[in-house]
Amino acid sequence: MSAVAAFLSRYSEEELFIPAARARTKISLEIKKTTLASVIEHIGLRIGLPG
Repeated sequence: MSAVAAFLSRYSEEELFIPAARARTKISLEIKKTTLASVIEHIGLRIGLPG
C-alpha cells in the first residue's frame, strides 16, 4: 500500500496518509474511468490531516 500511496501522492495536491495498520497491506487495482479521490477512498487512504 505504501508504494501505491507514494505514487498517488504525486498527483494529489493534498497530503495522503496511510493508516498504520494497513501500511504493508498488498492491494490490487483494476479501476477505470474514475477520479483520483475515488481511488484514494477505495484503497483506504486518508486525505488532508490525519485522524
